[in-house]
Amino acid sequence: MITLIAGVFTMLQVPRILGETVDALSRPDAASEAVRLAALLFALGIGSYVVNGLWRYLLNSTARRAQDDLRRAFFAHLSRQSPDFFAKHSSGDLIARVVRDSDVVHAVWGQAIGTIVGGCSLLIVANVMMFTVSVELSLWTFILYPSVWLLSRMFFARTQQSARAAQQQAGQLAALIQEDFSGIAMVKGFGLEDSRTERIAREADAFARQQIRVEVIVSQMVPLVSTVASVVIAIVLLRSGSAIARGELTVGEVVSFYSYVGLMLRPLMNFGRVFALLARAGAAWKRISGVLAAKPSIVDGPQREAEQLRGEIEVRNLTVTRGDRAVLQGVSLHLTPGSSVALVGRTGSGKSTLMEVLARMIAVPDGTLLFDGHDANQLPLDVVRRSIGYAPQDPFLFSTTIAENLRFGLAECADPTEAGEHAPALERVIDAAGLQRDTAAFPEGLETMVGERGVTVSGGQRQRIALARALIARPRILLLDDSLAAVDTQTEREILDRLRTVMADCTTVLIAHRPATIREADRIVVLDEGRIVEQGRHEELLAQGGVYAQVYKALAATEEDHAA
Repeated sequence: MITLIAGVFTMLQVPRILGETVDALSRPDAASEAVRLAALLFALGIGSYVVNGLWRYLLNSTARRAQDDLRRAFFAHLSRQSPDFFAKHSSGDLIARVVRDSDVVHAVWGQAIGTIVGGCSLLIVANVMMFTVSVELSLWTFILYPSVWLLSRMFFARTQQSARAAQQQAGQLAALIQEDFSGIAMVKGFGLEDSRTERIAREADAFARQQIRVEVIVSQMVPLVSTVASVVIAIVLLRSGSAIARGELTVGEVVSFYSYVGLMLRPLMNFGRVFALLARAGAAWKRISGVLAAKPSIVDGPQREAEQLRGEIEVRNLTVTRGDRAVLQGVSLHLTPGSSVALVGRTGSGKSTLMEVLARMIAVPDGTLLFDGHDANQLPLDVVRRSIGYAPQDPFLFSTTIAENLRFGLAECADPTEAGEHAPALERVIDAAGLQRDTAAFPEGLETMVGERGVTVSGGQRQRIALARALIARPRILLLDDSLAAVDTQTEREILDRLRTVMADCTTVLIAHRPATIREADRIVVLDEGRIVEQGRHEELLAQGGVYAQVYKALAATEEDHAA
């Protein structure tokens, strides 16, 4: 604020000194006076440069910090959202909001606020100085203020509407590009490069048209303000000429007055651009605040009984719906610590949904899911998720080393200085997941980069890395969602032999499509159309000749076909 006041003060001294210089030229000591005033103008110019430069630096650095804080808060808020939130919002659009829309917020801090605060300060002081020169001429300049206000009102709504449409179009374009990059193998596999390029080109053209529409609206306002200003200046010019003729004003005073008018016009012209920027910022903020207003469907509970669960799981009459369809209906299940259960059923029977429920990826009503006898909704998420090792069928690997991907399973993995302390844990899970031969064959061992989404490793290796990651924190509950589907039968058998020791120490829920894996479980739970229709041991269910027998025979036949 001090630099702003100092900047306004130095700028407003220039018109006064110019006027004095013009009047001094008619006096006998004109030469010496002109030199003195010229030196003063030079000093003011240097001072204005320093002060305004410092003011702009402070303002823009504050704007950058505000933008950084916004991005941090935005990402932190996104990271707390439940998986169902990301099913409704494309990642490309969210990226556009956190990057592009936050840039508009920076522009408001760096340009709009500076222009408004500095411009209003300049206008107030300039008008005071103008009134000291001529009250009549100053009153004529007041025509500008209602004109600028009316023009701003007229253009603001139009600019905001067009800016919102442009930002939505930018989000759609970013989502489309991100989707194509993620599925580039599919695009190339089906020879869709040209058609997808054309589609992106159409979206890019639509975005460009929206941007041009915004620029057209914005570009109309400044010329209109300039036109009104020209009319006002013409009136002032006529009135000032008459004032000089009557001896009411000197030429120097008129020069000072016009210099003040010039300083006054600069913020008025900028106000037009600022209102357009505020309209864009309003549209951007609506998109950002729309995300920030979203509440996660799964939240922390207040009941912290222990730092880790024992492994007891109970599901009570659970129903889960997606849209109008019930994916799970009246499911009840109880698992004691250290036991193992295999979920079996036809495609679409609700197995993976139940697994996601147990992993706390889907919100459930109070009292329908319990860990160690406590309602899951009352337990802190960090305690629950720290106690669970989850290996999905289609795992995600980060674009970093194999070792770093494994360390993501540890709570302290973010600290690179502790990487060496994890070596024993890495060796343990690599052995359990059957990754020794693979890591030995990699050019850089565990420090081999896996590429984005793990594209440089095979499907089986990706699944085993995810399995090792699920095991590294010694979870009390292990969830395996067909996590060995991409490995061959012999490798799966070897891994299961190693996992027996691990599974003895934790509660295990697994989904598998190979008979040998299913038979490893203490109990088999059979789902059909979202309901538990059978449960028991393998021999018992096979003897009943029900759904399990049908599914098992189909799986066995498929395995024999693959072996042949």
